[in-house]
Amino acid sequence: MSLKRIETDHLPRTRPMRWLTASGPHVPDEVQARLVKDFMVPLRAGAVGVIGDGSLQLIAAIRHPDGPFLYLLGAGLLILGLRAAFDLARRQPGWGRRVPIDLYFLLGHLSLAVVGIGSALVFATGDPLLQILAPAIMMGIASGVTMRDNGAPRFLVVQILLCTVPMMVAIALSGQPLLSILLVHIPMFDAYVIAKVFELNRLHLASVLAERESERRAMRDVLTGLSNRAGLMEALTRNLQRRGAGPFSLLYLDLDGFKAVNDTYGHATGDLLLQAVAARIGETMPERCVAARLGGDEFVVLIPDCGDRTAAKLGTRLVAAVSRPYTVGAGTVQVGVSIGIACAGADLCPDELLARADAALYAAKAAGKGRCALAEAKADARLAA
Repeated sequence: MSLKRIETDHLPRTRPMRWLTASGPHVPDEVQARLVKDFMVPLRAGAVGVIGDGSLQLIAAIRHPDGPFLYLLGAGLLILGLRAAFDLARRQPGWGRRVPIDLYFLLGHLSLAVVGIGSALVFATGDPLLQILAPAIMMGIASGVTMRDNGAPRFLVVQILLCTVPMMVAIALSGQPLLSILLVHIPMFDAYVIAKVFELNRLHLASVLAERESERRAMRDVLTGLSNRAGLMEALTRNLQRRGAGPFSLLYLDLDGFKAVNDTYGHATGDLLLQAVAARIGETMPERCVAARLGGDEFVVLIPDCGDRTAAKLGTRLVAAVSRPYTVGAGTVQVGVSIGIACAGADLCPDELLARADAALYAAKAAGKGRCALAEAKADARLAA
């Protein structure tokens, strides 16, 4: 699953649950949200656990009809049903704003608590068959918990302990010396699987962070650090899909006089100049904008929540900023910039919006360079810098 478009709505709201589901220190929110979302996926794992524990409770209920075992089976099935309802709800658009995600995680703990309590109660029956089945089923469920997508080690440790600690308490209180060997084996089992949980977490977290870095590099221009064409198109698509939240504008920049600098001073100086221009764009544009280099001396700036008038003012400011002299290498150079401006239309795709801004750029070049032109405007309604 790509890290793109993972929203922090997937993160729990309460501090205790955030602590329990944390993947590690200093993990960025978008990565943590991805890990938490993956962590929620395996509903089938809960179903397998309920079937395994349910078989134990069903056998116990048949052999001891007066016991609470059918009630425990019903509680496990009820929790599984609620988790299934949450799983269905989270697949709907905007689910993160509606589904109480902390309750979803709490249900996971309750499910394992039912397993632990049920396994413990069979020891109160003194039934040898149940006392053999209970540890085997419990260890199988705890092992399954260990092998989940390991983005929340503390969460899994709590679930493992919910499975095993009630059984150890029941064994200690049973007064049966032969069962005391389990008081050695179960803690050893817990220690092993908990160590494995943290080991798998380190591997899983390293894999997700590496994927994030790979995606970041794939979306970045190596020379300037701005977005590249792929990063820009992804941002354009995202903004067009949620355009109802507000308008946005696209500024298409082409440097005036860059070829002369490149030919006179060489490509190394040209590269330094492009980096300096990218820095000027970043300093001049609003913080929420997405700046990209498409290649050569062409740049594009996407500005959210920005209509044509505001975009024209920002474009004029950008022309002035980019046109100031630069000290690169051992000398001072100067370039200008022409800008085409397009605002998001009702039925435009990313390529069409980019083409409209490109056409406005040619209009700005034809009008004398060093200026802005609006794509929606008539030929004589250009804005001089």
